[in-house]
Amino acid sequence: MHQAYLRKADQSRDKLKSQNDELIELEKQTAELREAEQNEIYRIEELRDEIKQVEFETGEITRHKKALEEETEAMVRVKAF
Repeated sequence: MHQAYLRKADQSRDKLKSQNDELIELEKQTAELREAEQNEIYRIEELRDEIKQVEFETGEITRHKKALEEETEAMVRVKAF
């Protein structure tokens, strides 16, 4: 009976050690995933900034194109007279 108790206690210690090792590994993985997630958040913010910049530049180009088209139309009208 005493041997069974000691064997059970050893098994319990081994199980606790194994679970503790697993917990440490999971905590490490969690920290790595959080860091990766934060990096992705930064990258998304950078991409959003780039998109805003491109949208602004596209708007500027569109306005400039429209102004040139209007100027060209005006010149054509003047030549027509």
